[in-house]
Amino acid sequence: MRTAKPSAPWITLVIAGSLILVSERIFAQANPSETATQKSVFEEKLRSGKDPFFPNSSRRQEKVVVANSKTHQAPVVQLFLKAITGTTTHKLALINNQTFAAGEEGFVRVPNGQVRIQCVEIKENSVVVTVEGDPARKELKLREGL
Repeated sequence: MRTAKPSAPWITLVIAGSLILVSERIFAQANPSETATQKSVFEEKLRSGKDPFFPNSSRRQEKVVVANSKTHQAPVVQLFLKAITGTTTHKLALINNQTFAAGEEGFVRVPNGQVRIQCVEIKENSVVVTVEGDPARKELKLREGL
């Protein structure tokens, strides 16, 4: 005859594990301050460390702000008159790849962003414009030989 052996030794492990979980929950309810989870804190120190993916990047360097002693100086704007087209009664000017009629205003792309200009007058070989932020009028001329 066979003697009875425990058929499932894993039952003992399940019971022991559940007792541990129950005791941890009872302890957590009794002492809530001791079981508070800690959150990770990261400090962004620009002077120390470097970007591991882009070690030669200047992104983490501190930016130096230089105060401008000149006030109300208009930014340098590079505007180019590329073409004048249309009829004698309705002329169009192509300024930095943007088309304008006389009296129209709009945005034009320049190397450091965009600037708003107004086309005041379209002449035979030139255009008179005003740039936002600069009260003076500027005359853009067509290049020689076009």
